[in-house]
Amino acid sequence: MLPASYISLQSALAYYGMIPEHVPVTTSVTTSRPAHWETPLGIFDFRHIQVDFFDGYRLIDLSEKQQAFIARLEKALLDLVYLEPGGIHSIISRAEAEQPEPAGLAAPKSPC
Repeated sequence: MLPASYISLQSALAYYGMIPEHVPVTTSVTTSRPAHWETPLGIFDFRHIQVDFFDGYRLIDLSEKQQAFIARLEKALLDLVYLEPGGIHSIISRAEAEQPEPAGLAAPKSPC
């Protein structure tokens, strides 16, 4: 991992159980330049964020000899909104497009 980085966005949300499907890329936030690494251990993306927004993370134990910084749940959501192209509107539009219309909630037909 890059110095001055923490796991965030969809990767952190998956860690907290908020995304049910597999997230194939580990995405981190950094104050350094953006980067993309493909290694035998996986694919890693590093997204740039301003120094003023570089907070809201904690250290977790991954194994007996391995630790990582990860965004707190709320910070992962904020990072996603901040870094996602189109911001919150893009996220909401995609979520609405993926949601099936609930049965029985169709608009009532006009009696005319």
